[in-house]
Amino acid sequence: AEMITVDIQPFSIVEDLGFQRLLHHICPNYCIPSRKYIKNPVFQNIYNKVRQKIKNELSDASSISFTTDGWTSTNGKCSFLNLTAHWLTNNFQQKSAVLRVCQLNVSHTAKNICDAIQCSMNEFLIPASKVHLVARDNAANMVAGIREAGYESLPCFLHTLQLVLNDAVFVQIYI
Repeated sequence: AEMITVDIQPFSIVEDLGFQRLLHHICPNYCIPSRKYIKNPVFQNIYNKVRQKIKNELSDASSISFTTDGWTSTNGKCSFLNLTAHWLTNNFQQKSAVLRVCQLNVSHTAKNICDAIQCSMNEFLIPASKVHLVARDNAANMVAGIREAGYESLPCFLHTLQLVLNDAVFVQIYI
């Protein structure tokens, strides 16, 4: 399970012939668990431990900044919103954690964006007093949603730069 997590492997690796032969060579008596077993109790346990560790670190942080972005899948059928936390430890070690990537099955209104962000803040027990700043894209609904949530925000410089470069490239193509 740790190898699957660290190396971003699919659960199905436990069913691959090469993987099974490797483990049989290393430990012939080992019975490889099914992907269902690894996916459910084992990964749930890993997830719970990592989540609790992040919650503990966030509770110790004096101030937390966030980045957020929304996007649509390449097939245009699913939309997503993420929230990533950034903070310094007491030893000035820089930390970041993706708190949530949620599918937005609703209209991308400021209210729905606000609710999704607030859900993440509540899930990780982050009080508004610890929120320093939220870096976000320039979409009007994102600006309004973060404002409605009561947080200070700024547009992401790199996102703005990407838009400028994208426009410059496409203008050159069509001229």
